[in-house]
Amino acid sequence: MRAYLDSTITPTRRSSSHCAGSSGTPRRLGPSSCVTGIFRIGNVIIDHCRPVALLDWELARWGDPHEDLAWACMRFFRFSRPDLEGVGSERAARSLRGWRATTGRAVDPWLMRYWDVFSNTRWAVVSLQQVARHVVGGEDSLELALVGLGTAEMELEALVLIERARAGMPGGR
Repeated sequence: MRAYLDSTITPTRRSSSHCAGSSGTPRRLGPSSCVTGIFRIGNVIIDHCRPVALLDWELARWGDPHEDLAWACMRFFRFSRPDLEGVGSERAARSLRGWRATTGRAVDPWLMRYWDVFSNTRWAVVSLQQVARHVVGGEDSLELALVGLGTAEMELEALVLIERARAGMPGGR
């Protein structure tokens, strides 16, 4: 992320760069597991009210499961229900209890805050890259152009999460 931000000139470069720098490197990691890197409800196939498959495995790797958990709870994917932090469909506390019951692992609040900031920053950078493909890359795509509209929202969310962490406030989960 840092290399892309340092190589581009955009109106949002300063705040995205600040977010990328503020998220830093986690001082500790949870136990590794297979993570998709982009888990969200839109990547789940559901049949008869049960998940049966996951889509978008191109970023899958071994990593901290808090990353997928934070990605799924990201504000951007809540659409018209910003109050439903848990995978965009329920309260975060319920999603986190379900995660613990399923995995047997407790949620680490520090790691959730770290991955919350990282996820918002990463998606802001990806949205900048997508809109650049439309604006300067020659791809005539309304979809790519519209993705860039969410950049400021994600940057603001990351900055709010950073400020909450610095003030010792919970990140909302």
